[in-house]
Amino acid sequence: MIRKLILVVLFIVPLFLQAQNQTINCEFDDIEKYRRSNEENTRFSFDMLKDERYVEFLLEGEQLAKYETIKRIIKINDERAINIFNKFSIPFSDLFDITDIKVRTVNTDGKIYDLDKSTIKEVENLDEEGNYKKFAIDGVEIGSLIEINYTTKKAPRLYGGYNFQNDGNTYNALLQIISPKHLHFDAKSYNKAFTKNDTIIEDKRYLTLTCEKIDPLDDEEEYSFPEANKARVEYSYRLNVEYHKVPYYTYNLATQNIYNAFYQIDKNEIKSIEKLIDKMKISGSNENERIKYIETFIKEKYLIRPIDNIENGENIVQIIKNGYSSEIGITKLFANVFKFSGIEHNIVTTSNRKEKRFDKDFMTWNYLYDYLLYFPKTNQLLAPTRIEFRYPSIPTEYHNNDGLFLNLVKIGDMESAIHKFKPIPGHNFEKSFINHYININFSEDFDQVLTNLTHSFGGDAAYTIKPYYAFAPQEQKDIMMKNFIKTLADDMEIIDYKVENADLNDDPFEKPFNIVANIKISSFIENAGNNYLFKIGELIGRQVELYQEHERQQPMDIDYPHILERVIKINIPEGYKVLGAEKLKFDIHGGNDSSTGKPSMGFVSDYEINGNELTVKIYEYYSIYQYPIEEYEQFREVINAAADFTKVVIVFCQ
Repeated sequence: MIRKLILVVLFIVPLFLQAQNQTINCEFDDIEKYRRSNEENTRFSFDMLKDERYVEFLLEGEQLAKYETIKRIIKINDERAINIFNKFSIPFSDLFDITDIKVRTVNTDGKIYDLDKSTIKEVENLDEEGNYKKFAIDGVEIGSLIEINYTTKKAPRLYGGYNFQNDGNTYNALLQIISPKHLHFDAKSYNKAFTKNDTIIEDKRYLTLTCEKIDPLDDEEEYSFPEANKARVEYSYRLNVEYHKVPYYTYNLATQNIYNAFYQIDKNEIKSIEKLIDKMKISGSNENERIKYIETFIKEKYLIRPIDNIENGENIVQIIKNGYSSEIGITKLFANVFKFSGIEHNIVTTSNRKEKRFDKDFMTWNYLYDYLLYFPKTNQLLAPTRIEFRYPSIPTEYHNNDGLFLNLVKIGDMESAIHKFKPIPGHNFEKSFINHYININFSEDFDQVLTNLTHSFGGDAAYTIKPYYAFAPQEQKDIMMKNFIKTLADDMEIIDYKVENADLNDDPFEKPFNIVANIKISSFIENAGNNYLFKIGELIGRQVELYQEHERQQPMDIDYPHILERVIKINIPEGYKVLGAEKLKFDIHGGNDSSTGKPSMGFVSDYEINGNELTVKIYEYYSIYQYPIEEYEQFREVINAAADFTKVVIVFCQ
């Protein structure tokens, strides 16, 4: 509803403009010219020799229709590509129909295999991603060229976007938006420069973006968000030139649509909100506590469910009566409870930075799909539609991103909204941690390591495990925790364990989620004559090793800034001394945190021996969200330092 423009002027058609026919068809191209232009062998499984996307808006009667045509030619270079492209599926989520489809395989000997349309099958909920049309592509072998052309009729959404980058070369990339000449669209490319041209031919406008070649992107690089880094193009409607001199479809219009959807409520809705607030009996000595109280009440009593068959399912009266609504409806309930409780807040709309980073300079609803609530007095956020999160924590995919902050304003008795673009605040890196506290004793015959272990997850780090535990059935909780503890060693015997601060309403910035266990491990100790080798490094668990054969392509992204502190205390058996402890010393730093002027990452460890106790302290830290490619070697050195530490072995000798 929010994304549907109230655009009478958009659909007012000049009297002289008649119904239109499609410009683009699915006829096959001269496929051999693409083979001749790409005869060299590549190291990639496939090459996309042509990747064209056409979006055509047509007037059908007085209605605007939307057709999407995809035209691709793929060269198959190895068995992996055969397995990828010997089948094809078309998502049916927002389609009305597949109006035309032509697919063929052309082999090096000239043999051609055309698609038998009778083999196209509809598959329900394919891989839990909705309904698809699926078909096999016959005759695919190494050296084949596959040509796939199809047109679909879709819901006339006035914006969209396409990725043009994959793990093979892409040539002849094109996006063309075709519309009645009085409807003006705009487009913007990201992560790769496209040439843009806007022209009018007869009664149609053609907005065309092209790029001759796009290199592959390695989407398996560690510490990267490849979806956000791929070459892509976003497009969006801007104005009807018959009625507007300046762009109409803007963030200002989006702000008013959002305001109307969330805050324009009738008298009955207001009464329902006021009754609900009375029933809630909101308590708390400060604003933080009141926000937490309201969040807990709503998230425990009102669910997010589909409302397709519910009339006025996003009306607050119905939400309170039914006990559930859509994500929009639940966000609306939150916003109005805060409003009528006198708690200043802003609705924030933004995007998932792992998929598309918010761009304040190019308006498209693709950047406005996710909703948060921001509280200016506390500078913290709440995720109204994510039941597993509790204020002041939000999903980390919204951190390190900008958003549109909607501010309520009043002029006399009139209320409206304006917006500001601001960064979405995260948390100081030292407030999010994964800490290990380990106390070690040895059995009398030195064949087992007796360990008291505490895993402590604080701040944003707690949400990597706490929600899964909280929502798991009781019988699964024990299995989950034991499996987690056993990641330290395959031969581990768990004597007992307990979990602390597991309630979702426990703020992990104040009460970390703790797993405390007593365990026995045999594999960390080895006999060497009269001495014993102790694999002390393995106590910090398995670590990522960062190596790659080619030059780094993407900046290094992490989910959230954090620290990893480990404190290991070992009771040295009587009559023994420790050799090799000097190998426990690491001191590696890198990067630059512009907010402090200090290094932005590091791995530091040291030890001390007091009497019969060896204490090892490790401090690993990452204080920012993203590291530039230029710092890759420093980043790799810090990451690999942790992996190198796991290989440290000390010796107990008499």
